[in-house]
Amino acid sequence: MGDVDLMKRFLQERCEVHVGRVLMKPGKPLMFATLKDTAGGGGRPKFVFATPGNPVSSLVSCHMFAIPALRMLCGTASGLAAPKRVTVHMRTRVRCDKHRPELHRATAWWNAIENKFEAESTGSQVSSRLLSLRSANVLALVPQQEGWLETGAVLPAYVIGELLEEQPR
Repeated sequence: MGDVDLMKRFLQERCEVHVGRVLMKPGKPLMFATLKDTAGGGGRPKFVFATPGNPVSSLVSCHMFAIPALRMLCGTASGLAAPKRVTVHMRTRVRCDKHRPELHRATAWWNAIENKFEAESTGSQVSSRLLSLRSANVLALVPQQEGWLETGAVLPAYVIGELLEEQPR
């Protein structure tokens, strides 16, 4: 969250902040806090997620943190609440970030001949580019390092949409 972010100040003044930033791209300024009961709600704390301002960062943060937390609050076991994970073989080169691991938006499909999931990048990964989410069904976890991952790199990927049965045309 930036220095002029109003939510950051509000949460710090009225809540117990548990997480203020995460080492993740996109989504670094994620905040998780508990708001103390002030309205007579039975003494139960209120959970607050403050997601980044860029739309892609916000949606990625929701998939990785808020939705699993909501699933657990609804009674889902913690092992089942997290996004499903698959291994993908990248069909495109992927640029790495030397400062943070990146959840790279990609489109994945099942290659029945080779018995594996394959994936292609959805293009530019700028956190304000909503178009990168349009066809994304996975978030491939690109390690924090310098340089590029070449075509064929094998990465863990979190499922955020329906996996395709074949390569899109």
